[in-house]
Amino acid sequence: MVIVDKSKCDNCGTCVAMCSPAALRLDKAGIAVSEKCVECGACVKICPIGAIRSGIKENHA
Repeated sequence: MVIVDKSKCDNCGTCVAMCSPAALRLDKAGIAVSEKCVECGACVKICPIGAIRSGIKENHA
């Protein structure tokens, strides 16, 4: 799952528009990442200020 640095994020919504699995949403608290995230990296690449980075997916085995 990706990690959004809320101290850097300006809530522009560019990543939300780019997210094809619709795993990102913009709400009052900022950008939220759901379990739909497939770690494609599109949001990491498109973020104009570098507020999103790749994280480690939790293993629920």
